[in-house]
Amino acid sequence: MKPWIVSIAIGLIVTLTCVYASKKYIAYASANVYSRDESTLFSFLEFIQNKIDDTKLNSLLNSTTNAEAALVAIDEDSISEVGRWPWSRDVMADLTEEVIKHGARSITFDIAFSEAQRENPAADRKFGAIVEKYKDRVILGTASVEQTPTRIEPYKDICLTEAFLFLGGQDMVKIPVGNYPRFVIDDETETFENVRWDILFKDFFAAIKSKSISQFYKDRKIKNPSEMTFFQNNALNKVISDNIYGYCNVWLTKNDFYLFPLEKTVLESYKEALGKDLTKETINIEFDAIKTVKNHPIPQYLGWLQNISEIQRPAMYTASFNIKPDSDGIIRYYPLFSRIGNKTGSSFLPSLALQMYLHAMQLRAEASFVYSPKTKEKIISEFKTYSLTNEKSAAGTILIDDFSRIRLKFYGRQKTFPHISAKDLLDKSAPTLKLSFFKDGEFIEETVSKKEFLKDRTVLFGATALGLYDLRNTPVANLFPGPEIHLNAFANLIDNSFILELKNAEEVIPWTVAAVGTVFAVLVAFSSPLFMPIILLFSLSAAYISELMIFKYKNIMSVSWPFYFVLIISFTFIATFKFFTEEKAKRKIRQAFSKYVSPMVVNELLKSDSNLALGGKKQRLAVFFSDLRGFTTFSETLDPQELAQFLNLYFNKMTEEVFKAKGTLDKFIGDAVMAFFGAPLPNENNSELACLCALNSIHRLDELNKDLRAKKYPHLEIGIGINTGDVSVGNMGSSMIQNYTVMGDTVNLASRLEGLTKEYGVKIIIGEQTYMDVRQKFLCREIDLVRVKGRSESSAIFELITDGELINEEKEWLATYNRAREFYKSGFFSEALPNYKRCVELHKYDKVSQIFVERCKEYLVNPPDSNWDGIFVLKSK
Repeated sequence: MKPWIVSIAIGLIVTLTCVYASKKYIAYASANVYSRDESTLFSFLEFIQNKIDDTKLNSLLNSTTNAEAALVAIDEDSISEVGRWPWSRDVMADLTEEVIKHGARSITFDIAFSEAQRENPAADRKFGAIVEKYKDRVILGTASVEQTPTRIEPYKDICLTEAFLFLGGQDMVKIPVGNYPRFVIDDETETFENVRWDILFKDFFAAIKSKSISQFYKDRKIKNPSEMTFFQNNALNKVISDNIYGYCNVWLTKNDFYLFPLEKTVLESYKEALGKDLTKETINIEFDAIKTVKNHPIPQYLGWLQNISEIQRPAMYTASFNIKPDSDGIIRYYPLFSRIGNKTGSSFLPSLALQMYLHAMQLRAEASFVYSPKTKEKIISEFKTYSLTNEKSAAGTILIDDFSRIRLKFYGRQKTFPHISAKDLLDKSAPTLKLSFFKDGEFIEETVSKKEFLKDRTVLFGATALGLYDLRNTPVANLFPGPEIHLNAFANLIDNSFILELKNAEEVIPWTVAAVGTVFAVLVAFSSPLFMPIILLFSLSAAYISELMIFKYKNIMSVSWPFYFVLIISFTFIATFKFFTEEKAKRKIRQAFSKYVSPMVVNELLKSDSNLALGGKKQRLAVFFSDLRGFTTFSETLDPQELAQFLNLYFNKMTEEVFKAKGTLDKFIGDAVMAFFGAPLPNENNSELACLCALNSIHRLDELNKDLRAKKYPHLEIGIGINTGDVSVGNMGSSMIQNYTVMGDTVNLASRLEGLTKEYGVKIIIGEQTYMDVRQKFLCREIDLVRVKGRSESSAIFELITDGELINEEKEWLATYNRAREFYKSGFFSEALPNYKRCVELHKYDKVSQIFVERCKEYLVNPPDSNWDGIFVLKSK
């Protein structure tokens, strides 16, 4: 089977797996987060998805909001000035009155006043009086002491609801009457809405309370209850609460001590509550009906912090500041209401943000519950708001999930909303306030008029000081003040700006994953190893940018990890398959050839099977030959092992210079090196690279000679010949042994030029075409016009001197030489001779000038023919 078919098949298998996993994950993610069975795999995927979404949220933070809100902060400065927390209720009363008398629309407390002020009861009464005075503008806070919702059989909600109300909950959950903001529940699925459960349970709970008190006194040997300490009273209240809630766990079970045995008074209580004529024989039918109560989608919390009665009883509004973080400890969702039980009207508590919003906008909210034909469970059908001035006119719909939550769209990091230090408000004589907040990434502090700023503003009172532990982890920042989470939710409601889920995600996402995975598999299957990572990077970037734009313009965050998974896993599996199949043969070739030729040559050879075929193509290259001088004498001083070690060292250095200059090492010929520049990867400056390689090779040999001198070895020289022209380049040889090499007249002349370096006593000789290519960047001198043995055409040869500048004496030498050369080529030997002699005086090792001194002398004695053209014919190779 062809490799590309297997690659596509691998991609399709991965794609189908991701499609299946995405469908299962979406079902898991949409299930009740408070009661679903946790899965290690899906929890991990949820963690990945959350991090992706957090990145998008942080990329598009926008601090613009229409919410007129502010936070009165219990900050470090306030604690330092007012005293450690909790403060006296006198202080809270003064602060509340200061906020409201300056025109604030409302003040909401992100704290609970759950304990009486023992040392100053009058302070509790004072604060309670303030709450009553401004009850239409004060919102008290409460929360469950349990961090995890209670998971019980649904029907037991009935008992727990009545237990909560019996223990004082009726003061906490109120439905205001008249033209005040209100929050109501419309539950058409409630089967036992008209049952008087309070009649039934009040006698049970009263009996349990009485028995608990008697047992408490007996266990602690208390004879006079009026002498009980504060702590004993608290302990007694907890015992009563635990026993009453504990009864709900056994209600209508075999452990229900009121049913077994069923006494006549108990039976009468059930008759009165259910409104039916029951007997001991028929009551079990009613019990079975009660046990058919369906699960409620809203999580139920028990153990609520109740404000003390002096403060709670006069309050009109109480709201929950319960916020449950995700499994990774980060808060992303905000519940708009919580559930204490299952009784419509007295079991549902709005959140701080929702209560603040309804109050600020003068709205009434109504959540409707229905049965879902699909899931056969109770769900929220809609959550609407209505104007208080026109009860029949819907003001809008709040988009919440099935568990009463919105996904928080944070406006920024800490202090996005104006902060007021609580100590500043307590200074009643000051007409101004100092605000601090961040805007467009810049921290701002400004002083404003207290009256002008607070007028019609929604104020939240909460803690920001580190020591008060109301700091949470959020997607935009760790240690994020809890009160600011409520303000962000409030602003989301005011702006009607919510993070939405993709509609029909369970259908859209899997089909889209299937399409993306299939196209990606085909592209990768037909791609070379070089382009595969580029395709992956492009695909991942396109996926991320696409969902970033969807979030920016549509406020939609949906499941996206399957797209990244299908891309990354498909790439990994297909690349692995290619590595162990298609790449196996190429890897062997690369390992073998890389020892002899440049890695670029290997890569070029492996691009196509045609490159491994015998034959060549015409191409303009620069050919390079170098040969050691005096190597025969040098080799006689070394034993064979030392000679091999030296050659390895020498060839390593020379090869490094060839590769640095982007050249291709053709072969080693004894102690000679053959290379070429411009193939297999073409370069525009082949000649320049070859010349640079030559100069660097001379420099590397000088370094090597220093080591040889220390070992008292002879000094070595190399001769280098470079020629540029058309050659035949390619993979040549037999079917058994091949070599990537060059052939042609240009190659032969380059070899001859290397030989001429010894004849003329120079290190580097370049051909005429090479000189024409590099004369602007390298300093050269013309040596001679020669016709080498075996060639009919003559060729000008040049010495490559340097790629830098000459010093003054060297400049004079070169200028003198060029002048001598011009006289010589014109046949003015008498004028050329003294100039050549001067070159020898300036540069005693200038063998070229010495040669031409002798030639000029010879021509002065025996002048050449009248048709002399300056060409010197070499008699040997």
